Amino acid sequence: MILSGKADIMVESPSGAIKVAEVGQNSIVGEIAILCNVARSATVIAVTEVHALRIEKDNFLKLLIEFPE
Repeated sequence: MILSGKADIMVESPSGAIKVAEVGQNSIVGEIAILCNVARSATVIAVTEVHALRIEKDNFLKLLIEFPE
């Protein structure tokens, strides 16, 4: 989860990296890899100073059960 700052979400294509999104405060990134148990599909690159919170898979899944909304 990004607590502050901004980052770009980049995916690889045959012609090189493509920016597909910009994320900022309160954005959650990396959840697809946790939920689907697959390798990451994109790269997050900070464009400003970023403060982030890392949530381990077990804790993330517990949060989903406790707060499904």
